[in-house]
Amino acid sequence: MRPIVLDIPTIREFPLLSMLPNEAVEQSLARRTMRCYSFHRNELVHLEGDPCDAVDMIAHGILAVQQMDEEGNMFSVASFEKNCIVGGNIVFSSKPLYPHTIVCEGECRIVRIDTDTVFDFCIAYPGFLRLFLKAASDNTLLVNEKLTNIMHRSLRQRLVAYLKAESVRQHSASILLPVTKTHLAHIIGVQRTSISRELAKMQKEGLLMCEKKKITLDRSMLNRY
Repeated sequence: MRPIVLDIPTIREFPLLSMLPNEAVEQSLARRTMRCYSFHRNELVHLEGDPCDAVDMIAHGILAVQQMDEEGNMFSVASFEKNCIVGGNIVFSSKPLYPHTIVCEGECRIVRIDTDTVFDFCIAYPGFLRLFLKAASDNTLLVNEKLTNIMHRSLRQRLVAYLKAESVRQHSASILLPVTKTHLAHIIGVQRTSISRELAKMQKEGLLMCEKKKITLDRSMLNRY
């Protein structure tokens, strides 16, 4: 984690912070209750169980919410991109501790605002409060929906659902993966090796054909699932 100098134009790029007057932003910067940091790929941002005493807003990159499975492997529960807020749904809870580990999927920059400053902004600026509550609620829904999918659907069911959705989107049974297999694993919530193994099994069963990023879905798969 490395500190970066923040300026008003950069801060104004955030929809949430654009609700604040310059004076409030300048005071927060001067008091260092609003700061900016950069992180490298795979660098740890928050560890499960760490205290949440600030809110992070993503200026660049993707933060992945990770959890350990029964075999001790880490998998992605959800991913948050530019302008998303991390920690907003737990920072004012009775037990403000991160329930999951959060890491950078690539080079990232975040703006971090201390809890007391967020609270002051919520009291003083209704527009900020409304957007903050919306963002916190949306994050909770996103994580809960992802966890529900992981708990109640098998890897094959999740993978087939993704491939069929891409087939519809690309209007073809032969699709080009729009993401890497590593990113696809993050989307589905498993390890990359699990994706590769399942695709190999499905190819052996005649359900599809893999050629690097091109996947051709067999009619039997489309009809069976």
